[in-house]
Amino acid sequence: MCATELASSLKLADDLARIMLLHPGPSREEWRCWLDSVGATKLDVDGGLVFDTLELTLTAAAQGHGVAIGDPRMAAERLQMGALTRPFGHVVPNGLGYFLVYPPPRAAQPKIRALADALVRMA
Repeated sequence: MCATELASSLKLADDLARIMLLHPGPSREEWRCWLDSVGATKLDVDGGLVFDTLELTLTAAAQGHGVAIGDPRMAAERLQMGALTRPFGHVVPNGLGYFLVYPPPRAAQPKIRALADALVRMA
C-alpha cells in the first residue's frame, strides 16, 4: 500500500526495486512472502525502513515515504479515504491471525465479554 501519487509509477512487481520498501517489523518476512508469490524473487528486501508497528508503517506510506506491506483490513479506513491505495491487487494469506488472550478466570468479567463481543462484530 502506498500514496496514490507513488502508485502511478508501479505497474509491475519488479518496479518495487526502485522504491523504498516499508516493513512492519524486523523480520521482513511479509515482503519475502508476497514477492515470492508473485514471482519477483530477485528483489532485495533487506533494505528499506523498518517500523515497530503496522500503524507506523501505514502512516509512513500515506506520507509518501515508500510502499508498505500489511493486512489491508487494518488499512481499510485509509484505503477508503484515499490516503492509501493498493498498486497491486494480489493478496497473500500468510496464515497469521489476531487473538484476544486473557486468563480463564476473567472470561466472565463484563469488560472482557464486551471487548470480545466488539472485536467479533468488527471482524
